[in-house]
Amino acid sequence: MRAPGPVTFSRARLTGRGVGMTYDRNRDVLWILNQAEIALAPDEKGTGQLQATAGKAGLARKENYLRLEQDVRIHRDNRRIQADNTVGYLTEDESHLTALELRGRSSIETEAAPAGSLRSMRARDINVKYAEDGERIEHALLVGESAIEIAGEGQKPGRRVAGELLDVGLSADGTTVTSLTGRQGVRLDFPADGTAPPRSVTAVVLDGAPGRDGTLTGARLTDNVEYRELVGTPPVPRIVRARALDLKFTAGMAGITDARFTGNVRLEEGELRATAAAATYGVDRGVMELTGDSTAPPNVTDARMRVDARHIVLTVEGPKIVAKEAVRSELRPEKGKEGRGGPARGQKPSPQAGKRAPAADEELKVPGFLADDQPVNVTADGLDYDGSISRAVYTGNGRLWQGESVVLGDTIIVDSRSGNLKAEGSVRSTLMVQQTDAKTKEVKKVPTIATARVLDYDDQARRATYTTDARLNGPQGDLVALKIELYLGMDDNELERVEGYEAVTLRESGRTATGDRLSYLAADEQYDMTGIPVRIVEQCRETTGRTLTFYKAVDRILVDGQQITRTRTKSGGNCPDASRPSAPAAAR
Repeated sequence: MRAPGPVTFSRARLTGRGVGMTYDRNRDVLWILNQAEIALAPDEKGTGQLQATAGKAGLARKENYLRLEQDVRIHRDNRRIQADNTVGYLTEDESHLTALELRGRSSIETEAAPAGSLRSMRARDINVKYAEDGERIEHALLVGESAIEIAGEGQKPGRRVAGELLDVGLSADGTTVTSLTGRQGVRLDFPADGTAPPRSVTAVVLDGAPGRDGTLTGARLTDNVEYRELVGTPPVPRIVRARALDLKFTAGMAGITDARFTGNVRLEEGELRATAAAATYGVDRGVMELTGDSTAPPNVTDARMRVDARHIVLTVEGPKIVAKEAVRSELRPEKGKEGRGGPARGQKPSPQAGKRAPAADEELKVPGFLADDQPVNVTADGLDYDGSISRAVYTGNGRLWQGESVVLGDTIIVDSRSGNLKAEGSVRSTLMVQQTDAKTKEVKKVPTIATARVLDYDDQARRATYTTDARLNGPQGDLVALKIELYLGMDDNELERVEGYEAVTLRESGRTATGDRLSYLAADEQYDMTGIPVRIVEQCRETTGRTLTFYKAVDRILVDGQQITRTRTKSGGNCPDASRPSAPAAAR
């Protein structure tokens, strides 16, 4: 049967109209050929209403389906549905939809969707399965450039999940996502919200993780995972790549609380880099816990330093690093700076090469007794590093070295902003200093070996202070005192002077001198000692007084001791013991 012109039909709650009609009585198939409009009236409960428009519409009553073609638009309750073509499957009495197949430029939009509910679905093709009431969506399969959006609070943008294929399960209310899988080109987008920055995750595979209450509480993403967020002002991308990622969501998938990365984890943010076998990231706190495996420990690197350890906790802002077990780090001088060790690679020496730049010009310093164009190595049991103030605290069996210069201590503190260093507990150091021969004027590097309870190096003063049971063996001789200060030249590491305080004993060139205070001037190889009294023993000659001045390798002593100076000679067996005890071993 054919009918041109305007036509209408009705059957129970289903009605339609349009222009032109065909009807196959044997198959009981009705087609409206143009300007089709289909309506499904509300049921006795006031639900199930549907209005649709399309280029044409076909109703197959025996097979219980309604086919809409050409620019299909459907409005039912608070949902708007669009596609190029649609097939709707009906109940036997044609009162409700059981399923809907959308083909070509498909979308389902929910008006005024509450926060945390499914706001929209878009894909090339969408298959929808309805609950028994024909209203609530139980399941949706999206294929081809697929995307869903979870509604945000009020007018805030929602969270978006995209992929070539998405499989979505919904709760009994038909709006809350309870299961979610994605395949090929998966992407999750979380917009900025309050203090939380915008975040996104891409991968090949996504599998949602429902909680005990049936809601979606997390997801696992695998294969070529990339996590990205924008932080700081101006915004800088923070990127983490891994083989797999497990996410935990807040209620309604409103945000991410924790992210656990596994398999070849790599972090990038500006000059900051980190690698690990696994990493747990508390996104709200910006804290990442890094662990290694049997093949490699985790490590963190930026322009200032590199850290390797068995366990690392990284606070990305700063950055701040807490490392434990088998800690090994490398402190890196600022790139492009000239320093005591020479010009930076690729630069020509300037007239000031080899001299320290003014403190205001430096962003990063190594302790001044080290070359600032070479890295400094440190090992310890633990490390607490704060990049915001460029301060590193090494604890447990600390060892810092560069070339032949070494500092050992139970604790070593390095301040790269000031260039200061402090070591505490069983301190032992070997510092390479320059010495000018008084006769030949030849400049050479010689070791100064020291032991003490505490070493405190002040870079601005160019002073290394050893306190408590201090002992220093170097160009000045073998010096023991409660406190010893070693001063270096401002332009280089040439030894300028040495100061000894309280219970001072000096052994040098066959002499033994004791007193309360010692000053050694390297340029003149001059020793000034004070005490009550000062005593010097040399070749069985003992000289005492309140002040003594003598010179290295020169048999001349100046005495000013309120006329109490006396010189006496003692024979062999009764001569005071001026022998030198073994010098402290070099730090290694």
